[in-house]
Amino acid sequence: MKYWLTIGLNSFIAIATLIIMISFFQPKNGRTGWQRGKESFMYFTIQSNVFSAIVSAITVVLMLTGKEISQWLMVTRFVATVTVTLTCLTVMVWLGPLYGYKMQLSEENLPLHLISPVFALISTCFLENGMKLQIWQMLLGIIPVVLYGALYIYKVNISKQWKDFYGFNKVNIAISATIMLILTAAICLINGKLYN
Repeated sequence: MKYWLTIGLNSFIAIATLIIMISFFQPKNGRTGWQRGKESFMYFTIQSNVFSAIVSAITVVLMLTGKEISQWLMVTRFVATVTVTLTCLTVMVWLGPLYGYKMQLSEENLPLHLISPVFALISTCFLENGMKLQIWQMLLGIIPVVLYGALYIYKVNISKQWKDFYGFNKVNIAISATIMLILTAAICLINGKLYN
């Protein structure tokens, strides 16, 4: 039961994300598929979900072929789960009230913002925990957020190439960045506790 549930949840994550990404690379409103697809990667939502989907697909293939899931893959799955957990919580706590939950949880946003992150959390922390994570391994989940945060600050506040689509400047970019880092660290430790 646990085996097939793990495969089912991870298959959904991989397939749903693939279908959504294919749709993003279709021409629409006078823009080419390449333009739309490339621009979708501005969002942490897309980056985190694609990351999670790739790791989920690898996990499914290994499980179906009877191969062992290595510790590095388990840690990578954990890090990917931290990123989509952050995506989900950001939507529920910040973007939902800011832009409306209907927009944040409709069409392709529903699996990206809610279903896939929840499935990743369930699968990684309750079904696949085949090792004991050390605190330093848990905190590796901060790395993608730091990298994206630096990119976001540069593109929004320095080069002015992106709009502030996450609305972090509505508070203050430094305060927002600090809150996001603290939240991510908390997610790392809480998810790690659940995992162990």
